[in-house]
Amino acid sequence: LAMTDCLNFGSPRQPAVMRQISDAIDGINSVAKTMHIPIVSGNVSLNNQTGQTPIPPTPMVGMVGVIEKSTEMVEDKHELNSKLYWLRARNMSKHTGFEYSEWAWNIFKANAGPVPEVDFVHEQNLWRALTELRSAQLLSACSCVGVGGLLNTVLSQAARRGVSISWSAAAQALSLQELCAEGQAGVIVSLKNSSQPDQRFTACLEKHGLEAIELGYLAATTQLSTDEQSAWNQIHAAYHDSLKPFFE
Repeated sequence: LAMTDCLNFGSPRQPAVMRQISDAIDGINSVAKTMHIPIVSGNVSLNNQTGQTPIPPTPMVGMVGVIEKSTEMVEDKHELNSKLYWLRARNMSKHTGFEYSEWAWNIFKANAGPVPEVDFVHEQNLWRALTELRSAQLLSACSCVGVGGLLNTVLSQAARRGVSISWSAAAQALSLQELCAEGQAGVIVSLKNSSQPDQRFTACLEKHGLEAIELGYLAATTQLSTDEQSAWNQIHAAYHDSLKPFFE
């Protein structure tokens, strides 16, 4: 129904920072106009920097909507042993990229860009598909693929639950670039009837130009070897204690 924003940047007296502010406003404006979502409020925080070093551009957007029936609520929490499906555009490479991802920047120390232009038609199709699946009460959970791409999103789900991941053959066949690509990378869903997607699920994806890749499922660590259990325990601890070093 509406959105608000908070624009956090360094000093606008620096030309590069002023360009960041301008581009961020243009981007938010294009979303508001194309998706027909009014901006009802906002906040600006500038001059966030140490000396001449500004913070990274950090525009934040909050959105609000209405779901008429509480029974149609879908949480961002996938149940143990429920199959996970990656819903994405059939021509996903057009909407995402590995070259400008967090993995490329932080792990491989390379960032080649450019960032692809947002495809609003695809985004609207994804939203409509999820709304239809939710209204049909087919979805058990839904997670947006965000920073770090598909790999980080699934790992975060497992770390949050204190479980491991049993990857499917289709997931293991994905390239590193696909696993870590960012952009309009779709969502991860699990279904209420996790044994097999029914015809309504398949027809909805076909209608909106999407495809589903079975990723596997979240599994209990008791199924793992001692060494694997130890590795996952470290991941879980790191996830839950990730902010602790900042306060010690």
